[in-house]
Amino acid sequence: MGLLKAPENFGQDLYLKNMLSILLILFLRSCIASDHVKLMHRKKALIMDDVFRYIHGNLSGNLSLEVLEEQFFVSRHHLCREFKKLTGQTIHSYIVKSRLDLCKKYIEEGKSIKEIYTLGGFGSYNHFFRAFKKEYGMTPKDYYESLTE
Repeated sequence: MGLLKAPENFGQDLYLKNMLSILLILFLRSCIASDHVKLMHRKKALIMDDVFRYIHGNLSGNLSLEVLEEQFFVSRHHLCREFKKLTGQTIHSYIVKSRLDLCKKYIEEGKSIKEIYTLGGFGSYNHFFRAFKKEYGMTPKDYYESLTE
């Protein structure tokens, strides 16, 4: 009894199909991994969009880092770092600027000074006065008078 000799290309078709399957699987895995990375970056952007919405919706309330940290389940350090990276300014300066813009609108509407700094989220008139003068180079009264001229 003699042994049968296998042809030289025995199993070559099967081998090529398996190699093609492996390449396809590796390609699909890399696509899934890159989608995951893109999703994580998009998720960070969505969190920052939520932070902006929350700040603008709560300008008259407490917007301390502790409150933002609890609201978004993100450490204050990470939140500050991402905010600065995205806007080029600190969260605190952004909140003060947003509050001052709101106060300017209230001044234009003719509200009383007590209403303005209370609705604007400033704890006291002195804090509001100093921030307004620093930002706009004039007092709230001067701004009001400039509107009526």
